[in-house]
Amino acid sequence: MSDDVLRRNLRVVDAAMRPNPAFVDDLHARLATELGLGEPPTAVDRGPVRPQVRRRGRVGWLAVAALLLLGTVALLIAQQGRRPAEVLPLPSVSPSITPSAAPSAEPSQEPSPSPSTAPATPEPSPALDNLRSDGLVVYESDAMSGLPRLRVAQPDLSSVELLPDFTDVQYGAAWRPDGERLAFASYDPVEIRSQPLIWETDAEGTEPTLLSEGCDPATCLAEYEPAYSPDGTRLVFVRTRVAEGAEEESVIAIRDLETGAVTELEATSRPRRGAENLHPRWSPDGQTIAYGVTEYGEFGFPGTSTLHLVNVDGTNDRIIGTPDLHAGEPEWSPDSETILFASNPYRPVLRAVGSELDAPHGLGVMNAAGSNVRLFDIGGVAVGGTWTGSGEQILFTLMEGGGTGIQRPFNPRLFVMDPDGGNVLPLTRNPGDALYAAQQPSP
Repeated sequence: MSDDVLRRNLRVVDAAMRPNPAFVDDLHARLATELGLGEPPTAVDRGPVRPQVRRRGRVGWLAVAALLLLGTVALLIAQQGRRPAEVLPLPSVSPSITPSAAPSAEPSQEPSPSPSTAPATPEPSPALDNLRSDGLVVYESDAMSGLPRLRVAQPDLSSVELLPDFTDVQYGAAWRPDGERLAFASYDPVEIRSQPLIWETDAEGTEPTLLSEGCDPATCLAEYEPAYSPDGTRLVFVRTRVAEGAEEESVIAIRDLETGAVTELEATSRPRRGAENLHPRWSPDGQTIAYGVTEYGEFGFPGTSTLHLVNVDGTNDRIIGTPDLHAGEPEWSPDSETILFASNPYRPVLRAVGSELDAPHGLGVMNAAGSNVRLFDIGGVAVGGTWTGSGEQILFTLMEGGGTGIQRPFNPRLFVMDPDGGNVLPLTRNPGDALYAAQQPSP
């Protein structure tokens, strides 16, 4: 075969495979009409078709392209023939900006199902008005750091220091029953050998006076955790003492505020390496003193806590409640019949923290015989419970966190609740820093 013949034959194949523009336009128009896509497009005059010079290498792919185009057209026609036009969905390439003329569907007469949820109950706003008595509220700030200071809550939920010029640590405040004076413990955090002693001031925070007169380091090492007798003439507290050649002991003691004479209740004496007396409180009827005892384990970590009663004359020291309560920090109700207590007592400033126990920090009540125990389920770590000035409510600190072991509580806020554990209301904002509050007794 000569070269001329071969070139002529290739031209014939190339012409047969080249798509005809008129044929393509006609095919588009027919498809649009059959599919309901509008009027067929008007033919466009393309002018004379210029002859194209093609290379021999393009013949193959032109043939393949033509075959693919014809196959696609045939497939569309076949699909059109098998399915009615009205159920053939065509995806839109771009969203339409023209409103649809088709009528919208009628709204359903039945409401769509939705989960039934009760409206959330708003949390009560913190306010001192949630108290039913008007006495000043004194509490410990910065107690979590181990350097507490006494502050007085203000009606606008701010606070001021009770003793701004008294630079030593201040904690464990207790009001005299007439509301005119309060006692607290203090020590110098800078001085390594400084030990807690008891001081007294008034509601205005005038210069404190030392009550722990005669607590000489030779025999008396510390006095703390004060509380007044019902008539305000005596003070009960915890004393750390040491005899010559003996070990330190923890003992409950009573001081006559007029004479300064101190009586140690020997039945309460315990070696301090194994146990410590804490938080003694005088019953309103003047007959009994309640206090807690925290025991220490082999390595000095706080262990279980038990609640004790002892007569004012030092006789009949006994345990009330059950060991599983880990009870401590007792507070008498105004009628002397009910004792508010802490389960697993928590006090950062003292060695007796109790946070190594598995028992959670909480509050509960029992009668003076140790029966009819009820623990409050407040939904958090509750510590530092006491009765308000009028005795109508319980004032306490609610904290976040686990509260046991290394899960230390944090963010202490003041709350009040009814004696049955209901009607829990906040007094201070979140975040807060308020522990061991005491309200001034009502006149």
